[in-house]
Amino acid sequence: MKKSTIIKSALILFALLMSAPVVSDPPAESGPNVTRFEDSLVVINVDTNAGLTAMLGFDPYEACQFIFDFDTVAIKQVDIPSAPERIVDQFSGYVRASVWPFVIPADVVFPAWCELIDIYPPLATGMVDINGTDNDLLVFTYVNKNENAFGWNAHGTLYDDNDGRVFHLTYRAHWGGDGDDPDAPFFENTKIKLN
Repeated sequence: MKKSTIIKSALILFALLMSAPVVSDPPAESGPNVTRFEDSLVVINVDTNAGLTAMLGFDPYEACQFIFDFDTVAIKQVDIPSAPERIVDQFSGYVRASVWPFVIPADVVFPAWCELIDIYPPLATGMVDINGTDNDLLVFTYVNKNENAFGWNAHGTLYDDNDGRVFHLTYRAHWGGDGDDPDAPFFENTKIKLN
């Protein structure tokens, strides 16, 4: 093969590679209003009706030994031009999850709840998809009508560590108030299901 043919072939290949579509993640910022980044996620919620506690984004056994290795999620924050004080926060990721056969009392905080971890084994553990939305991240810093929607959902396949039984986790946590009445009582609604 002639040297000129080799050079020509190389140039054509280079041109094809340069013109190929580029696949990448979304930019860190899309205009002045959208910011994307990753951050740690730790979720602990109780479903008092079901008598369950869900822990997402970390290994409770490690945490109770003061080893803090938290999972990360992708976060998108959107500034609302018509309301400069308002930030909409959305996140999603694939994180560790465990469901426990107890309800952590509201007045028991870390590391006191580690005593429950030592007594009761988890019902199921595994990985789940989680996503969440907060329609006003700074809701408590000013009077507004946006405090009636923030929370997250998770679902995935979990396993019993003892016998390998398979469970499907459906998990939803939602908090809010009356957007028309900032003085109305705040509510929490958490549902944890293992099927």
